[in-house]
Amino acid sequence: MKKNIIASVVGGLILFLWQFLSWTILDMHRPMQNYTPKQQEILDFLGRNLEQGNYYLPTTPKGATMEENEKLMNESIGKPWAEIRYHKAMNTNMPLNMIRGFLITRFHKNF
Repeated sequence: MKKNIIASVVGGLILFLWQFLSWTILDMHRPMQNYTPKQQEILDFLGRNLEQGNYYLPTTPKGATMEENEKLMNESIGKPWAEIRYHKAMNTNMPLNMIRGFLITRFHKNF
């Protein structure tokens, strides 16, 4: 039992250190967070036109037929596409995120 606790603490510290380095000094996540000077215009537009949620563009509405899906897919080849994860308000509640992560990890192995 003591070995497991020590291994867990050491593993947690290694992961924490790696995450710290990758998000700060090494800046490895920058390609997924590019800057645009038009960010406020984009956020304003999204706020007027979307509800909170995840969007994949282009896509068909729920209940579309297979033919409609296939037609859109063929028409979209070679054209721009986007994934949007839109939230109405920024929430930086780290303890709640950590609790969710712990619960998911804890109970995931039971499925």
